[in-house]
Amino acid sequence: MPSSTPSASDDGYDSEISSTTSSDHLITDLDFDPSITSTTFLTHCKPLLTVPQNPTEVTNPFYTSMIHSRRNAWSAANHFLPNSETRPYPIWCFDRLGKTKTKITTPIETSRVGILPVGTEIRIGGEHEDFYDPDFFIYNDVTIVIPETKETHVFQYPRDVFPPTDFHTATLVDDQIYVIGNVGYMGERGTKAQVCVLDLKTLAMAMVETDGDDPGWISRHDASLNEGGNIVVAIEKDAFCVKDGGCQPGKWVFSVADARWMKLDTQGEEQNGEGSVGR
Repeated sequence: MPSSTPSASDDGYDSEISSTTSSDHLITDLDFDPSITSTTFLTHCKPLLTVPQNPTEVTNPFYTSMIHSRRNAWSAANHFLPNSETRPYPIWCFDRLGKTKTKITTPIETSRVGILPVGTEIRIGGEHEDFYDPDFFIYNDVTIVIPETKETHVFQYPRDVFPPTDFHTATLVDDQIYVIGNVGYMGERGTKAQVCVLDLKTLAMAMVETDGDDPGWISRHDASLNEGGNIVVAIEKDAFCVKDGGCQPGKWVFSVADARWMKLDTQGEEQNGEGSVGR
């Protein structure tokens, strides 16, 4: 049976972060790699807006240090440019809201980074800060971390196959991860639910053209894999859904086989009465 890891938010590194309670945002539990210089910081600190290939590996010493030090953008700038009156904005950061973590449950051989062992963490997208902050940024990347060795890879994608994405879910189905939903940047939101699929063998991402009774532009939802190998999505009626008017609360099933949406009634059955869908 396929396996899944439904997740609307990251419960990994972010939940371990401890910060000061004053206006000082410095995270103090771990430090930067001492080999990272201010020159390295200035070379790699700004997130890339576009990349040429699907996927494009963008791993560099600064990104890796940010991932494992658990520092945020503000503290990175103050660490590497302590006496500077100006600094670049935004700064690449792994301290994010609305990113997902999926753990690999069986070894997977990839064409890019070798074998992903059981327990490998796949972290997808997310945002840092909010729109009013100069370090605000929504990411369209995939970060691979092998906990036992700390081996780390960061891949970024062309926006037409994987737009900047946050507050989605990530569901593991065999050797693919289905990335469903997105808040995204204002002005870039659609009327249909965003569905992308990450091929773990190639690490390529694809935008999925869907059909059926679409739930609209969803985010902050729950997702799980049912016994039939399809993804059940539960959508609450929240403020974001009401404000944007493109989201339909309720329960829906996404068919992995034919990329088709179908709404469920309150008992979890298909509305056309052709059978039930497990949760």
